[in-house]
Amino acid sequence: MSTEVTVIVSAFNEEFRIQRCVDSDSLLAQTIVPNIIVVNDGSTDDTLDKLTKYEPLKNFSLMADCKK
Repeated sequence: MSTEVTVIVSAFNEEFRIQRCVDSDSLLAQTIVPNIIVVNDGSTDDTLDKLTKYEPLKNFSLMADCKK
């Protein structure tokens, strides 16, 4: 039986922490491959640039500059 896990990370001006968060062992554990969704809500720093490297990953989704 497989377990599906989705992790949603809200990010606003997190350029110095976002890679550590997405790369963390708890998110990328080898026994569970989670779906990772990062919501970048209008960051004015380099958060979005740092996140684009993960876009080719099958289990990674990036939602950028979401508006209500």
